[in-house]
Amino acid sequence: VATLSDASVALGTFTFGPASVQVSAGDRIGVTGPNGAGKTTLLRLLLGHLTPDAGRASLGASVAVGEIDQSRTGLAEDRPLGDAFEAAMRETSERLELVQGAGKMSVFDVDLRTGRCIWRQKNPEVDGIAERVFDDWLAAWKERLLPADRAPAMERMHAALQSTASSFSDAWRLQRFEGGVHWFACTARILRNAHGEAERMVGVNVDIDAYKKLEDQVAAQVQFQEVLMDTIPVPIFYKDELGRYLGFNRAYEQAFGIRREDFLGKTVQDLAHLSQEKRDLFQFDAQTALQGTEAVHREVLMPYADGQMHHTLFWLQA
Repeated sequence: VATLSDASVALGTFTFGPASVQVSAGDRIGVTGPNGAGKTTLLRLLLGHLTPDAGRASLGASVAVGEIDQSRTGLAEDRPLGDAFEAAMRETSERLELVQGAGKMSVFDVDLRTGRCIWRQKNPEVDGIAERVFDDWLAAWKERLLPADRAPAMERMHAALQSTASSFSDAWRLQRFEGGVHWFACTARILRNAHGEAERMVGVNVDIDAYKKLEDQVAAQVQFQEVLMDTIPVPIFYKDELGRYLGFNRAYEQAFGIRREDFLGKTVQDLAHLSQEKRDLFQFDAQTALQGTEAVHREVLMPYADGQMHHTLFWLQA
């Protein structure tokens, strides 16, 4: 649940530790000692309210902490202490359940030394949070990964654990316990010992399947629009609100002898095939169109890829 490993911290002239403590599920512990002995500092380290200057402190990802200070702040004064504490813990658990359900997330805590993993997930179809325990987290994860994602996902995970990284983020497709394959985004913290070896990993998996499907739909729509514009025989370009080019159609490339990838993200001032006078004119037109509601149109002489000047009708609409 909570551990300290050779943890020490200096608070003014007082130094606590080094101390190593492990609090396991179900433990009931009383801490006694005179004022100034470090009882409060010990609790603050265990609960994650204080970061040790040396050593390591860790708290389980699935732990919901309930606290009662000496003045019983936040508890109903007209209720017995036990009843008030249980009510506060229920509220904490309910909030955690609501957050996990609303965020479509699961929480995991992996002991990399033993391979044991605790997985907690809110099932939308039933009340409460389901907890699963896996004795071999890597085998369980590998089995649930979509075959197409398995090798690259495991390679990236292995690289992160073997490095000095303290965090890890990635996305992959998983077979859900309740059925079906969904995209999940994983964000985790990697805890290491004094030698830099990864000993523990805690984090969340967030269901991003709806976002991924929307992303694919938008990408397909953009691709369709690009193909459609490429079939239009008239030169077309489009820009963002800062006047940077987002795209050109094939007719534009052929007319002016350019490659679209050479100018994406650039402005009209970067178009070497235009004179400075034309660049300034078109930049002014773009600003005028962006600041107004009417289309800008004019007739101009433009140098084409064939080396000739062409009379060109120019329209720009924001």
